[in-house]
Amino acid sequence: MFGIGFPELLLLAAVALVVVGPDRLPQLLRPLGKWTAAAKRGLADIRRQVEDELHLAEIQQEIEESAAVKEIREAQLSLSEITPSADESADPSHWPGMPPDGPDH
Repeated sequence: MFGIGFPELLLLAAVALVVVGPDRLPQLLRPLGKWTAAAKRGLADIRRQVEDELHLAEIQQEIEESAAVKEIREAQLSLSEITPSADESADPSHWPGMPPDGPDH
């Protein structure tokens, strides 16, 4: 926490004890503890919300990718139904979906 180790905390506690006095120190530390707890809860809530949003974004991306892949496969299937094979490419009247030209076919 802010690069403060145990020895620094002991020094701060000793200075606070000397400056404020032993009877007023608990009265001053109680609001500080409540504020610290509230700040930790708030940060935890923010972190949880960010993680939920990131997870939601990942799920949405997976859905979009799967929908895009599905669209591509459907397009490929529909193209394969429309595109003539090599032996049919010479005569467009044999293409699937094309009406016959007349009585000669």
